[in-house]
Amino acid sequence: PAAVRSFTKGSKQEESAVHGSPSIEDPFDTAGETHRYHEKLNSQSQAEEQAEEKRNDEPYLKNLMGDYERSHLHTPKTHHLDLQSERTEQKDEEALPEMSLEEAREQVSKYYKELENMKNEFPKLEHRGYKQYNDLLRHYLSTDLTKATDLVNEMLEIDFSVSHIRKVRFSYANLHVLKRDYDSAMENYQKVLKMIPDDHLKAYTMNNMAVTGSLQIDEKKRHGAIEEYSNADNLSIIRTYKESLQILENLPQIKLNKKDVETSFSEDYLEEILDLNTVIPSNFSIEVEKNYMGHLYNKESGKVITNLTEYLLTHEKTNPTNISFWFKVGIDFYENKAPELMSKHLILLAMFYSANQKARSAETIYRSVLSNLKKDLSYTKAMGLNMYGRLLVRHPKRQEQGM
Repeated sequence: PAAVRSFTKGSKQEESAVHGSPSIEDPFDTAGETHRYHEKLNSQSQAEEQAEEKRNDEPYLKNLMGDYERSHLHTPKTHHLDLQSERTEQKDEEALPEMSLEEAREQVSKYYKELENMKNEFPKLEHRGYKQYNDLLRHYLSTDLTKATDLVNEMLEIDFSVSHIRKVRFSYANLHVLKRDYDSAMENYQKVLKMIPDDHLKAYTMNNMAVTGSLQIDEKKRHGAIEEYSNADNLSIIRTYKESLQILENLPQIKLNKKDVETSFSEDYLEEILDLNTVIPSNFSIEVEKNYMGHLYNKESGKVITNLTEYLLTHEKTNPTNISFWFKVGIDFYENKAPELMSKHLILLAMFYSANQKARSAETIYRSVLSNLKKDLSYTKAMGLNMYGRLLVRHPKRQEQGM
């Protein structure tokens, strides 16, 4: 959308509508802002978490930290209903028919109750009931990790096909991430890779390993085991994200689409962007920036691009060029390939503007994104509301609105 392009330009002379102060030299205090947000989620008392889990009116917002982690992970396709607010594998027209939020909840609840009631019959179905098991597992991963643990352990004992066993192992690793057992998650992702998965599953696994590696190190920092990311850790995580992108962008059908649809596509520029030995192309400069736009095509690359951008935003604040490059690559990608999936990327952009004292641009983006997510229940919306509220409370006259 043209409006998004106007967001990304940002006038250097613009003064903050909320702060009333000029731009600062280092705009990347956003890293601290994001870190404090995640720390707040992690520091919830056990009583607060238990009380939150008892709420029935917002079942998909029971555990915001779990939703944070879930929002970064690629997951296997749900065969009947896609409960993810940011769809990576189904088009909008394949989603539930137009209905109210309450009607949609009722339909979803009815479907999963039916699955639970017929679970004993799953092994008699086609492929030993893998599709039905997988649907029910996806539901439990969003609502009840204890039930998810019991179900995936049951699935690991079933004689599924090799391709389905890989996906069960992959889901088992995802479950460990959501339970914050990152060491076990990494161990199981490695097992998936040793099983020689297809390219899609391998790409998903690489993305999830990068996410988990970052969470794993953050956990060690919180417990005082280490003080900071090592340079090797940092480069390893970035490299793993880029390996995921390499696979997704080099799938045969995607390569055919690039040649058929766009004559401006350049294999050379794509190779530079996805070079595993650099964060951004070694030949990059502002003068040639446009040359590097428009070379990422796979809609499933969006989650990886946003994850990488967020990682750089929170862990490479001393290197603004790297952050800026991936922000712009992401905005260009979403505008042209998947505008319906760009909400989280725009929230990160708004956080960047807020930290850069450009609150007018930040507020415009927050309001636009939240308007589009009006009927949504997701971590992305919760994150947007939280960060928009933080922006508003800084201004004395808008503190009540921010609260």
